[in-house]
Amino acid sequence: NRSSDLFGGVGNETDCVACVENHFAHVNGLTACFFCGSEAFATGRGNTRCTCTGEGREFQPSDRTCPCMQGYEVRVGRERDCVRRIYDLCAEGSARDTNGVCRTTDEWTAYCIDFCGEGKFKGFNAEREMCECEVDNLELLCNSDCRRQSESVLKFECQDPGPPVLVIYENGIQIVNFTANELEGRLGNSDVFSQAGCDELDGSAISIPLAVASGDGVLGVYNPDPFDIANLFSDETAVVVANRRRR
Repeated sequence: NRSSDLFGGVGNETDCVACVENHFAHVNGLTACFFCGSEAFATGRGNTRCTCTGEGREFQPSDRTCPCMQGYEVRVGRERDCVRRIYDLCAEGSARDTNGVCRTTDEWTAYCIDFCGEGKFKGFNAEREMCECEVDNLELLCNSDCRRQSESVLKFECQDPGPPVLVIYENGIQIVNFTANELEGRLGNSDVFSQAGCDELDGSAISIPLAVASGDGVLGVYNPDPFDIANLFSDETAVVVANRRRR
């Protein structure tokens, strides 16, 4: 139970105070506790998260909302709760897509041609319920040297002594770093980059891959611009960009 040692204060842990009822702190040593919001509650003190008031919902620390859990939906007349979504069986020769729609082979073909784009449809995998699309040649897009360089841009370093830091490099030279407290409010789950993310404070570094999510799916990012990444995490964008221009 982490709630006994999770505090919303400053300085050393012994100087901190436990978060009060209906408040939480998901990272040690925050400057303030977060209110659970209108959709959740927390009893007692020192809570790491809140509990949703409705059933079948999952609390999101990032924005203090309670959307339906995966596989659940809101039903008319039971708006407070989310209930498990139940599908009818698909007819023989058809397969269900990710939206729960049963499609025949011809319907899957039409759907996947539209999903993959002109000239990139290869087929569909009924067992996995996925379209198979032609993708770009990775070696032409970003060869092994390019991928190695990409791995050196963003790292999580378990410093000895701490605290751990998220570090951004350009050509092996550090341009900026952030502690978990500095990332507070900018990431939905900044405790990933706190001491909790380190097995030990031994000076080791973990490369962090990057991806972009869109309506077309999730795609890996190769050869990212370090200053663009720095600006995503920084609240002093103009300073980072200005420093870059003077290089």
